Amino acid sequence: MFIAVDKNSILNLFKVDTFSELESVLELMSPSLVEYHLMSFLNGENTSYFDKKDVETSLYFGEYSLYIDYNKNIFIELNKTEENSQTLSFW
Repeated sequence: MFIAVDKNSILNLFKVDTFSELESVLELMSPSLVEYHLMSFLNGENTSYFDKKDVETSLYFGEYSLYIDYNKNIFIELNKTEENSQTLSFW
């Protein structure tokens, strides 16, 4: 699931002007705080089509991937990992 994010909203939230500055700020924050802020963007109804061949830059934070395409649009993807209950029973 890809969510289109308003570029100005995410840049203003982290008080930066560019995607590279956003990357620097996010790398300095605790992972749980980054995930908390990125989760807030997933509550919207902005699900959209996104072709990964158009990715210019990507960032990965836990279960979240942040992409910027060549048109400077920003997308968030939630990468949920499904745990196999049969495998967990061995531990």
